[in-house]
Amino acid sequence: MEEIRVSSSWTLFYKIFLPTVWIAFFGVLMMFIVFMDGMGAVSAHILIKLGVLLFFLSGLAILWFTLMDLKRVEMAEDAFYVTNYFKTYRYNYESLKEVKERDLLVLHITTFKFTEKTAFGRRIFFIQRRKVWTDFVNEHPHLLE
Repeated sequence: MEEIRVSSSWTLFYKIFLPTVWIAFFGVLMMFIVFMDGMGAVSAHILIKLGVLLFFLSGLAILWFTLMDLKRVEMAEDAFYVTNYFKTYRYNYESLKEVKERDLLVLHITTFKFTEKTAFGRRIFFIQRRKVWTDFVNEHPHLLE
């Protein structure tokens, strides 16, 4: 059987494009405010500099642990494939410990927890293509039990 992509096409946008734009824009803004002194109106108080730095670093941490951790998942009858767009790994369904689904209004997030540590850690997250995921699970209910 061929592989079916069960993760959303939006994964690439959320994982790579959005963090890149956010980091570039707010990184330049943060460096401008923190490092530019003596420029008249641009000169900022130390508390403002610390606040901007804290905002940038906390936003970076949120992006790192949420959006940048998303994976692309393709499933077949014998195994499933997980990629971070740079490396792809094949896993058997027996290596899954638990499958959780969360509905976040617009996004449907699925978490795969593994029995052992994998190249991507003990769990991976992906955004579902809702209809494709549901169809695959209904056609192959024994695979994710």
